[in-house]
Amino acid sequence: MQDFKKLTEFVNFAAKNRKYPESTAQGLRAALKLFDQELSDEERNSLQLFKERFDQIERGGPRPFEPTSTETTTIEQKQVETVSKDVQRVEWPLRPGAKVVLLLPNDVTDADIKKIKTLLDLVEVA
Repeated sequence: MQDFKKLTEFVNFAAKNRKYPESTAQGLRAALKLFDQELSDEERNSLQLFKERFDQIERGGPRPFEPTSTETTTIEQKQVETVSKDVQRVEWPLRPGAKVVLLLPNDVTDADIKKIKTLLDLVEVA
């Protein structure tokens, strides 16, 4: 877990020191959060192992370990579009013919993410 956290720390450091624009840093942090959901503990603890398995993780393909749960989530290519200087449109395919579209502030916070997660938990499945 330590090595993977170092990536987020690096992004925060780079943004703070103006090496990345804040919008780029936010996109990288969002991507790291998505990948974190897909990683095994073994991959979180080794950047080398994460790097070796990156393509398989990104495609949601099989990896040389058993998933820790019976649920699997596929990370597919997301599309991000700047709507205005304050808003970005993020689109993720869920499955063929279905996608989720979010309009997010460029300065989305952890509190905002928690609210979004709560909202998703309230969605009734048909």
